[in-house]
Amino acid sequence: MNRSRREAVLRHLHLFGELSVEEAASLLRVSGITVRRDFRALAEQGIVQRHRGGIRLPEVRSTVPFSMREIENPSIKARLAREAVKRLQPNDVILIDGGTTTFHLHALLPRIPLKVITNSLPLSVALAESRGNVAWPEIHLTGGVLYQQDGLLVGPGARRSLREYHARWAFLSVGGIEADSGTSNTTELVADVEAEMIRQSDTVVVLADHTKIGRKALCRVCALEDIDLLITDRHPDSEQAVQAIRDSGTMVELV
Repeated sequence: MNRSRREAVLRHLHLFGELSVEEAASLLRVSGITVRRDFRALAEQGIVQRHRGGIRLPEVRSTVPFSMREIENPSIKARLAREAVKRLQPNDVILIDGGTTTFHLHALLPRIPLKVITNSLPLSVALAESRGNVAWPEIHLTGGVLYQQDGLLVGPGARRSLREYHARWAFLSVGGIEADSGTSNTTELVADVEAEMIRQSDTVVVLADHTKIGRKALCRVCALEDIDLLITDRHPDSEQAVQAIRDSGTMVELV
């Protein structure tokens, strides 16, 4: 499936939950035959469910593989990450989860003494490669069981090891954030580790593009009152939900 078509389909599904063959053909400017082939490929990968005339997100959504989520809105995610790192000072300790938005931090961290604690194998490798011969950042991996689909360390071992650390910052991706229910993610294992990161940090920053705003994923992570700052992008589809989050007392930075 063409990368640009796949990104457009996933973005539409995140916003509206389902997509018909006719809507997709018009959206992507391709034939119905091409749309059906693309839909079949996404269904075979477990990302969508097919129904008569189209596709929809699974009712209980499993985590879309990291390699698939990484291609969604990459330029926006990089802008969010760039805004987040402006706050860092020498010798800061940072907890970073394994989301595709926070993954962009690896190339944007300032060349100053920093310590990064993460449960993400892809992020730890990217950080090591990005720093080259420079000693920083110092990289710490949690313990835990490997969640192979995303290269994450999760479970009781991950939570126990996080309790041994204290961080100035937690930079987190989420599956959804809204005023009433707070933040959420797509699996209990991921949500539990993120909740522990929140408990072990002074300041919690959520990086979420507009497709995550005003929506709720399967598993709750925390209430909005546990979030110090939301960094998101300006988009008409999320304006009302962003204002509701602001009205709840959470600081929001728009980029």
